[in-house]
Amino acid sequence: MAFLSVFSAAASKGESQREESVKLPIVMYHHISENKSLLNKYVITPEEFESDVKYLKENGYTSVLPSQIIDGDIPEKPVMITFDDGFLSTYKYALPILEKYSMTGVCGIIGSLAQEYTDNPNTVSDCAYMDINTVKKLSENGVFETVCHTYDMHSISARKGCAKMKEESDAEYRAALIKDLTRFNELYETIEGAPSDIIAFPYGAYTDATIEIASDCGFKIMLTCDEKVNVVNKTAKNYPLVLGRFNRPHGIASETFFSVWDKQ
Repeated sequence: MAFLSVFSAAASKGESQREESVKLPIVMYHHISENKSLLNKYVITPEEFESDVKYLKENGYTSVLPSQIIDGDIPEKPVMITFDDGFLSTYKYALPILEKYSMTGVCGIIGSLAQEYTDNPNTVSDCAYMDINTVKKLSENGVFETVCHTYDMHSISARKGCAKMKEESDAEYRAALIKDLTRFNELYETIEGAPSDIIAFPYGAYTDATIEIASDCGFKIMLTCDEKVNVVNKTAKNYPLVLGRFNRPHGIASETFFSVWDKQ
C-alpha cells in the first residue's frame, strides 16, 4: 500500500507538472525595410511583419515578455516576438504595428552601437541603429522590453559572437565575456535603471561555458537561434532558461512560416 501511495503521489506530481507546462514558440526578426534591394533572410518588409502579427493575433496567440516568464505570468497560448540588433526600424515600424494589434515585443540591444549612434547621430541610413534616447522611448510604454545582445561582441572575426575563441584559455574567455556583459549592463542601467537579466546570443553562438558565465553574471533567460518550440513550466523555473527561436526570412507567407510550429 505504501508503494502504491508513493507511486500515486509521483504520478500526480508528474501530471501536475505537465498541466503547468506550456509550449512557447519564439519568432526572431532583425531588420524591417521598404527597400526591396535589402530584403533577404534577415530583412523583411513592413507588410510582412504586419501580416505576421495579424496572423498570430487571429490564431489566438498572446504575446509574452521575458519579465512575464520570470514572474510566471504566462498565458495559455503564448508567443514571444523578438528583434535582434536594435535597428531603428524596430522603433519606426515594429512598435506602431505591435501597438495596433495590442501585442508586445523584445529587442536585443548591442551596447556599443547604441552608444555609437548616440555620439554620432544618423537616422538617414536604412540600416541605422537606435541611439540611447530612442532605446529608452522604445520601452517606455510597455510594448517592448529591451535586453542584452552584448556590448561589443556582435561580429564574426576571430570570435563568433560571444563564443569562445579557439586559442583562448577558459580563464581568458571567462574574463572577456564578463568584461563585455558588465560593460553592457553599466550602460543598460543608465537606460532602464536596472541591469538586464535577459541575453540574446549574437549569431546564436554559445557553448556550455557561455551559459555558465552568463548565468554567473545574473542572466536568467538566454535566447538562442536553435529552431525549436520551447516548453516552459509556468511556476517551477530552472534557471537559466535557454530558449530557441525561429528566424523569419523574407518571401514566405505568414501561414507557411508559422506552420513549422505545428510540426513540433
